[in-house]
Order: sequence, then structure tokens, then C-alpha cells
Amino acid sequence: MCGINGIISLKGAPISEPKEKMQLMNRWLLHRGPDYAGIYNSPDNKVVLGNTRLSIVDPKNKFRVPLESANHQNVLTFNGELYNYKELRSFLNEDKKLFRTNSDTEVMLYGLQKMGEKFLELADGFWSFCYYEKEKNEILLSRDLLGEKSLYYYINSKKELIFSSEINPIINISEESFCFDYEAVVCSFRYRATSPGNTLIKNLKKLKSGNVLKINLNNGNILEKNVQKLDLIKYIDFFLKEPKEESIIDLYHDTLEKSCNDRKPPEVPFISTLSGGIDSTLVSFYLSDQGKNKINTLFGITNQKNQNQKEELGEIQASEFTSNKINSNHSFVDMFGEEAAVLYKKHAADSFDGVFCEGAISLQMLAKKTRNLGAKVLLMSEGGDEGLCGYDVDKELIYNSKLFDKNILKKKMLEFFYKNGLSKYLFNKNYHRQLINLFYFSNNPFKFRPSHGGTKPEVIRKIFNDDYNNVSFKGFGTISNVYSDVIDKLDIAQKISLSYACSSLPEYFNTRNDRSTMKESVEVRLPLQSKEFMSLMIATPLKWKLKDGNSKYILRKLVEKKVSHKIAYRKKYGFAAPAWVNKSLTEKLKIENEISESKIFSELPFAKGAKEFFLKPNESRHRWFAYCLTKMKDRLKKKNSLYINS
Repeated sequence: MCGINGIISLKGAPISEPKEKMQLMNRWLLHRGPDYAGIYNSPDNKVVLGNTRLSIVDPKNKFRVPLESANHQNVLTFNGELYNYKELRSFLNEDKKLFRTNSDTEVMLYGLQKMGEKFLELADGFWSFCYYEKEKNEILLSRDLLGEKSLYYYINSKKELIFSSEINPIINISEESFCFDYEAVVCSFRYRATSPGNTLIKNLKKLKSGNVLKINLNNGNILEKNVQKLDLIKYIDFFLKEPKEESIIDLYHDTLEKSCNDRKPPEVPFISTLSGGIDSTLVSFYLSDQGKNKINTLFGITNQKNQNQKEELGEIQASEFTSNKINSNHSFVDMFGEEAAVLYKKHAADSFDGVFCEGAISLQMLAKKTRNLGAKVLLMSEGGDEGLCGYDVDKELIYNSKLFDKNILKKKMLEFFYKNGLSKYLFNKNYHRQLINLFYFSNNPFKFRPSHGGTKPEVIRKIFNDDYNNVSFKGFGTISNVYSDVIDKLDIAQKISLSYACSSLPEYFNTRNDRSTMKESVEVRLPLQSKEFMSLMIATPLKWKLKDGNSKYILRKLVEKKVSHKIAYRKKYGFAAPAWVNKSLTEKLKIENEISESKIFSELPFAKGAKEFFLKPNESRHRWFAYCLTKMKDRLKKKNSLYINS
């Protein structure tokens, strides 16, 4: 796990002061790689690469990064992990003399040297990297299948492509000024993330998950294409054979156990999150070798609800109960501690990726606790709700979608209520939400409103000008064309899960994870998002995703069988309570003052009265989005005087 940077000349002109610029970019990523930082500069000054290293694999070996091949013809700056690197090393090491380290970085280097981008089909892991092949005079940039690592890039007026693991190094190394992308801003207010490929900064792009960017340095041509996809067919075929429930449970057990074991770091300490929910229970259970080995677990106290419920275990109680079951060393972290206000301010000013999510701060606090406990790796359980329709809004849509498909009159009535803003007056809050989700839904072509599309359409119409309030409507909730070969084989639940994997996981959840945890020099690993297990979850048909009134049915049966019935059928509670539930914290942030004094609402395409809307007492969530914009505007103005690791 590391941070990567680079500047690439697209028109053949030497880069001015390449080493000095790369030293500055590397300084901005020291939090991503505090163990070592290095620079590669081509003899002609047309390619300069930077790398900061957080040593997880082969940690005692102080090898130089970026890593050059033995013949000095190929260079790799790498951010990520290959979980099957030992098997791949054996596959590549034909003469037994190729490798000089025991690192996965060198495996990726020689795998690309031997097979090019096809090597990525064999790799089990996550990454963003830049591979420079001198003989061909080509550059390959890559981002992993589910976007666990981000890669941003920008082409400046000198025709230089500047890339980085984060946006700050690009902004601060560039001599030109930056402005907001209006459509991206609207998309982030709608979905709390920008659409795939975009950031909040105009012309500053993010490489799409599963894609590579191929750069021909002879002519400056750039080609982006998809090279990775989930393997759904074999699991679709498995379910077409109508397997018995026990066979499905066994397959889930075997696949998840392997995924957890592969992601357990053998050379550095790790911690697993454990909330007492079914996903974190299973991940911690398998990481502890089914309770045989004592591991360290961590619970972040954020949700103020369900702490003293008589009918079932509360959040804290459930985490302690599960910890006792698997015999872990269990720790807690208070998400509303003294440092929370400082972190909220910093995250707001560092939201150029478009992720307006209060949960990002909670994740950073988990990572900080992990580091303070002496660990470098945090294993988290995100992905189960997306892979198995675990959100209430998705269950409601599945149960109600027949209204659209089979009753045209009802469909027209819903459209009338929705377009005229009447549904909120005619129906209670819960059903009003269901009507909105039904209006978004279409089965052919498929689209739906994902769980993070919480900003209602009527709110978007209130805060943005008419020219912009309909843009980015399809930023999320659709399915990539790379799955056109299987789309007709999927039911509605499978399509919802695949849509989450195509865009929501990489551009919202995993972008948030990466930004938050790496601020504390902690690597996140996500066992539920391995290629095999995610493919299995997505391919699981509706009747096994939702059964007997329970979402994530097979996972619940696994928990019931392996851990406890008390945990298996608990109600789902949210992870991160926002800052504004804590009055003292909101007072420290001074969000209302920042919004009141900012001029950004007259400079961006906001509707008249938008500022007043954000300041209403019941609009605290949208107020946070607006606060992020004000802090980012201040950051852009002061970019030349920004402080490191801000």
C-alpha cells in the first residue's frame, strides 16, 4: 500500500524541474507511505514518477521505489496489494533468478513485463499503478476492478499528464488555476459522489474502475479501455442447477473463508472491525480461523440509537457479544471525541473527489485507532449490502416494482404525483420515498435509485438552476455495457447488485474508504469485495437474496450456523451518525457562519434562495454538502500555501 505520482510529457518536450516537482508531490503523499519515498526520472526528462511506500508485504526489505526491472527497461510505481502474489511469482519465475525481493510489487512489475495488461486477469488484489515500458515508449495506468484504490489525472496546458493517488498533489503542482465542474457538483449533491470518471474539478479526471489508460509517448495518443470484469457466468450456471440451500451455504462458506484468509496480512499486525452486524461478524469469524485464533477487533460508537433495546442486543452489546463468541481482543473508539471537529473541517476541504459523506470522518477515526494500537491493516466488511440487496430502499423497490411493470394506470398516476410534487402531501414519508424510487426505476434499460441517492428530486429543483437540476440523473444506478452479455440473464435483485458494483462501490464507498483511512497510514482490506465473493453475491437470485422476510438470507444462515441466532436476525442499524446529532460538535464547526459568509452560492449555478434553504434548521444534511463546497473554495484560493497532510 502506497501513494503514487507522475508527470508524463505527451508532446515530447522535457518536463521542467521534474525532480523538484516530484519531491513536492511525494511530500503530499507521505501519509500514504511513511516508510520510504523515491523518484524515477527518465534520462530525457520526459517521464518522472514518484512513489511513497507503506510496507505491508516484505516490510523489512528497504528496496527502492518506483521499482525498476533488472535490465532497467521497465519501471513501476505501485499502490496496492496482490493477495496471490506467491502463486503468481512461481508462475513467472521460470529461471529462478528473476526476483530480487519477496514483494508483490516486483511480481506486478514482471507480470506486466511478460504479459502486459492480460496479467491483470490473473491478479487477485487491488491497485492503482503506472507502468513505464521504455522499449515501446508506452505508459500503462490502471485501477482495480472495484476501485478500492483511486487514480486521478489532469492534462495541463503544456500537454503534460499529471497523475496521483490523491487530488491535492495535482492541484498544488499545477501552475494553472482550477474551477468547479458544475455538473459534477449537482451529481454530488444528488448522490454524494461524482459520476464515474469525474471529480468536482473541471478537467481533473478519475480513472474508471477496471480500466487502463494506455499512453503512446511517440505520438501522445491516449486510449482508455476496460480490461477487468466480474465473472458472473459460472455462478449464474451454479444457481440454474437449482442447488439446495445447504449447498449454497457451503459455497458461501468456502468462498468467504478463502477471501478472508487471503486478505489476512502475515507480516504486519491487523485489526478487524466488529459492530455485531452480520457482515463484520462473518469477516471477524473467518479471520480468527473460526474462533480458534485470538485477533484484535474494533467498534466505532457512532449510532445513538438502539443502545438499550429490550427486544434485541444494542449495537455495543452486540459487538461485545460477538467478540466473546470468537474470543477477540475488543476495543472501542468514540466517534464524537475532541478531535472530531478538526477532522470534519479537514475532510470538508478535501472533498474534491465529490464524496460528501460524514462517514468518511468516522472511518478516519477507526484508522487512527488502528494505528495507535500498533496495526497497519484494517479489515472492513463493506460490500454485503450492495451485493445482496441489504438496504431497505432496495427491498422496497423489489417488492413494489411490479406496479410499474404490470399496471400502466398506476404508473401514470405515480408520474403525475411525482412531477407535480404532490406525492409528499398525499402519502406518508416512507411511502413518498417508495414512490420516488419507483419513478426512478426502469427494467429496460435498467436504472434505479441507489441507497446513496438520498437527495430528493424536489430538493435538487430548489437549490439548482433549471439548466442544471436534471443533469447527472444517470450518474449511478445503471449497469456498464461490459456486462451486456449477461444482463438478460439477471433478475431485478441481481441487476441492483451489479449496478452497485459498477459505480457505487468504486466511486462512492471505496473512494471514501481510501481517502479516509490512508490519511492515518492504514491500509483497508475488504474481504466481501474479492472478485470471487462479489461475483457470487451478485449472481445469487432474488429468492436467495431475500427470503422469509430477511435480506442477505444466506449470510444470516451462515451467522446462525457458525456464531449465534441472536446476531443473525438483528435489525440493521446505520454505521455513522453525522456530526450534527452532537450539538457541541456543530458549534465548533461553525457551519452556518461559513455558509452565510460565502459567496460561492452566487458563483455556482445555485437557484435564488439556495443559501437560505441550506440554513433552515431541518436541512442539516444538505447544509453539510454546502459547507464542503465553501471549504474547498477556500482551499483552491490558498493552494500555494497549503500544509502537508491537511
